[in-house]
Amino acid sequence: MFAIEKAEALRFCNVCIESDSLQLFNAFNPDNRVSWQIRNWWNNCKEMMKGMNTICTHIPREGNQVTNALAKNGHDLPRFTSQWWNDPPLFLNVLLYRDSIR
Repeated sequence: MFAIEKAEALRFCNVCIESDSLQLFNAFNPDNRVSWQIRNWWNNCKEMMKGMNTICTHIPREGNQVTNALAKNGHDLPRFTSQWWNDPPLFLNVLLYRDSIR
């Protein structure tokens, strides 16, 4: 949800969301309700996404080491905080290089 808000603030038109969380993808199902604690935030994000071309892709953790490294990095952040880089962070360089030669 932070990423959607950031994409909207930066006026991105095309957004690709990759995640290993099936809960994220289930949240898009109209029959599935998100937790009441974040429901308003989630509904606001869905409204923002109407103005974007958004693709959501489920990739198992084992299939995307970059996503896994980002998730591990985010796990150590204080709750409800985020990070933004204009260039890939240094801890991803080796993984990105490996992906580029496959």
